[in-house]
Amino acid sequence: MDSWRTSGLWLLTAAGLALLTLAGLSAQGLPFVPALLCMIAMACALHAPTRDRVTEKLMWAFSGSTLRSLMIVSGALMVIQFIPLEMALLLAGDVLVYLEAVAALSLMAASARLKPLQTAGRERWRAFIAPVKQRRRDVVRQVRAIQSCRRRPPSEDASGWAFA
Repeated sequence: MDSWRTSGLWLLTAAGLALLTLAGLSAQGLPFVPALLCMIAMACALHAPTRDRVTEKLMWAFSGSTLRSLMIVSGALMVIQFIPLEMALLLAGDVLVYLEAVAALSLMAASARLKPLQTAGRERWRAFIAPVKQRRRDVVRQVRAIQSCRRRPPSEDASGWAFA
């Protein structure tokens, strides 16, 4: 092909990518890839050594079997599809770090507020259980006193050895 015709094809490619970039910008996005490709296409349309170098690299990348070309394109598409997921996981990790910090601070604050409640609860429990323990001791003493009164004295005649 002659250089005017290839320049025209590169210019047409650059115009299409420029429209794609404008569509991305109108959707309030940041179309970095289409803008970069548009700039490369514009450079190829205007500068012949750049065009030759880019064409050489593209031919090297896509030369060989069709399977290799499909693998390269599908790999690129898969990587592009995972970029938002990786960003979401990165941002979710940041949010989790903040949530962990907030949880740790709230636990420290709760433990500081819990100390007086624990001591008050222990005092109430001791005040409640002390009469119960005293009553139990009194009952055990009464039972021992009753059992000691009911004991029979040992018999007088059984003081020696007994043989059968």
